[in-house]
Parts: sequence; structure tokens; C-alpha cells
Amino acid sequence: MKVITIIQARTTSSRLPNKALIDVFGKSLLERVIHQAKSIKLTDEVWVATSTHENDDLIEILCDRINVKCFRGSLDDVRSRFYQIARERNGELIVRVTADNPLTEPEYADQLISFLQENEYYDYARIAKDNVVDGTNSEVFTASALEKSVNNYSDLGNMEHVTPAMIRDMNMIELIPANKDLITEKSYFAGIDTFQDLLHLTKIYKKLGEQNTLKNLIQLLNEHKETI
Repeated sequence: MKVITIIQARTTSSRLPNKALIDVFGKSLLERVIHQAKSIKLTDEVWVATSTHENDDLIEILCDRINVKCFRGSLDDVRSRFYQIARERNGELIVRVTADNPLTEPEYADQLISFLQENEYYDYARIAKDNVVDGTNSEVFTASALEKSVNNYSDLGNMEHVTPAMIRDMNMIELIPANKDLITEKSYFAGIDTFQDLLHLTKIYKKLGEQNTLKNLIQLLNEHKETI
């Protein structure tokens, strides 16, 4: 089954404008997310899906510079970007990643991909939210589930957030991480929505380094040690 990882990105975020391009401890946020996506072993292609808004020219320029495929489509209908890439590239499984999560965990995505490849009954999979640091998960779903969503759900929620119908109305499953070093039951957020989140992630990289950052963070959380 052909697997395509798609990172949705834009520069028009209201809470932290241009956050996809903002520096996070020496690299742009989007570059960090792309690095994580490229580390997914079972993916065949990695794409950045952005909009045709003129501000997103900067995202396309960044993708050209680091040799990453970039697709440009509707600003508001994010789902249509996923659908068009999946159709044009004959994708069978789609990994959805958002450009505000620099600690997106490749091992989670690989586990989800492997499960769906072996269990065709399911349309959608994610790691159980109670077992992961918020902002490190990804979603994997079939191209047929995406097409079903496009054909049957025209509401703004599904167009903007891509997967609500799959979670609510299709055959979805949540998995526990196979790697026990990537399991935590402590609530913790490691994405970037605001400037304070940006400061927080910068401090995480400074303290824990850029290799095995999430595993090091989870170890601190599980040992009830002082975090960042």
C-alpha cells in the first residue's frame, strides 16, 4: 500500500502569525516537522500541503530550498488539499501531520501505518491520546475513507479539520504505543500555538537536546521529575 505523509501548513495563523516559518532553537518550525515526517520509515512520500494565499509563497520557497514536495490548494478547505494529493499520487494510506507539532513522533506513525496495512477493516487509526504527550501524535487513514468524507460531509468542520467524520462515523481505532519508552499518562502539551508555546519548546530543546527529545521528555514526566 502506497503511503503518503502530508503536512498541512500555513502562514496565516491568527494566534502566532507565520509560525510555520518561525525559528525554534535554530531551525524553522516547519523544517523540524518535515524532519520528523521524513523519519517515518514506512512512508513513501512526504508532502507539504499549503494554500494559494500569497503569504504562503514563503512556505513553497522553503520547500524548494530543502527539496520537499509542496502542494498548494484551498486556504479554507484543508481536506481538499489532502484529497487532491492522494488522488494525484495514488496514495492508499495517508498520514496527517500538522506543522505546529515539532515533536511529532515517527514511531507512532509507523505503528499506525503497519496496523492499517495488516487490518483492512479499519479506516482510521491514531495513538490513544491518554498515552501520549499532546502535540506528538499523528493520524493515519485510508484514501477510501478520505474520499467518503469528501463525498458525504460538506460541513466546515470536516473541510478545516479533515478527520472528524472518520473519527465519529467510520471504523476507527486507538492504539497503545508499542514502545514503552514512548508511553506517558501525564498530561503535557508540546505543540506550538502561541508565543509562550514557542518559548516552551525552545527551552525543551535547550535542556533535552535535539536527539531523542520526546523520549527524554517522557522519561522526565514518568519519573515525576521537574520538567520544563
